[in-house]
Amino acid sequence: MAFGDQRLFPSDDSAWGESWQPPEPDATATLWRYMSFAKFCSLLERQQLFFALVSDMADKFEGFISPPTSRKLGDIVERAERIGWIFLREITQNALINCWTEADHESSLMWTSYANAEGVAIRTTFQDLQASLFSIAPTLPVSFGKVAYVDHRLKELPRFSHAPLFHKRVEYRGEEEVRATLPSPPWEVRLDLENPNETNVLITLDSDVAKQRGRYISADLAILIKEVVLHPHSEAWFGRLVQSVVDRSPISVHVAPSSLR
Repeated sequence: MAFGDQRLFPSDDSAWGESWQPPEPDATATLWRYMSFAKFCSLLERQQLFFALVSDMADKFEGFISPPTSRKLGDIVERAERIGWIFLREITQNALINCWTEADHESSLMWTSYANAEGVAIRTTFQDLQASLFSIAPTLPVSFGKVAYVDHRLKELPRFSHAPLFHKRVEYRGEEEVRATLPSPPWEVRLDLENPNETNVLITLDSDVAKQRGRYISADLAILIKEVVLHPHSEAWFGRLVQSVVDRSPISVHVAPSSLR
């Protein structure tokens, strides 16, 4: 990205250019999503996956973009870099993400973090996650990939394309996250010519995203859900309740006890 003949971020490595794409899991890699029973019921009723706004994620470093090199205030390159940084930060913060854990087995950490004793996990594969979305919306502008975990204090993070959405702080490495992401809504840059130090990037959220703090995207649950797993500390009545809800839903899938019991 450039401002006239100046690069916005002169230190950028070309490897982090507009063509950057995250690495993807193997097609048959096992993915998990841990959730409360209420969210599971919502998933079955809506038959939609929820893509959350990056700006609403618990980790305030989500979508982190390294700031530009310090320069003399008012310098044309300083302003160009600052405009570029604000622009990239805002469109990243208004992107949408849907998160999964890649693992061959259940994760005690993820059970603790995302579901109580009355929670479930759904198991799928990477290729089935993709197929469940594209079978309904073949042109959906969704990107998939594995999250890289880095120490942003020691390493400058990539800024362009989808890169900020697929990097997290090293402290979250145990999540082994795989993401599906959607781009931010239409954006507009406004420059105040009378006050060149003021720059605004306006992101207009549609009413649904603004109200829900994200967007529900239709998915074919018959393709997506391979198994429903009960929380390790769930009681027998809860297992019967989950089975009853599944039996009344459009899908036919096995409800299994946790391997951690």
